[in-house]
Amino acid sequence: MNLLYLLIATGASMLFLALVFIPMEKVFPAKKGQKIFRKNWVLDLCYFLGQYLLWSSLVLWVLNYFNFWLDNIIPVHFRLLIQKQPIWLQAIEVLF
Repeated sequence: MNLLYLLIATGASMLFLALVFIPMEKVFPAKKGQKIFRKNWVLDLCYFLGQYLLWSSLVLWVLNYFNFWLDNIIPVHFRLLIQKQPIWLQAIEVLF
């Protein structure tokens, strides 16, 4: 199930980054006339997928492996308080 969420998050991230950076590349190009799918775009895709899939899955594995320690460190009432917050607020808190 975690793999499915990881794949969905990777696809959503790719879509978001494309929606943000493709228009920026058109407005402020690094090289005039550069295409979106240039010569080495497959290498860029491999770096992106490696970053998201490899490192994210490694982080999830480590967090799941050490979950029993985290359960003892973080009080249950604090975790429940965080879970009751809207997801947008949780996302802002993670960034800060």
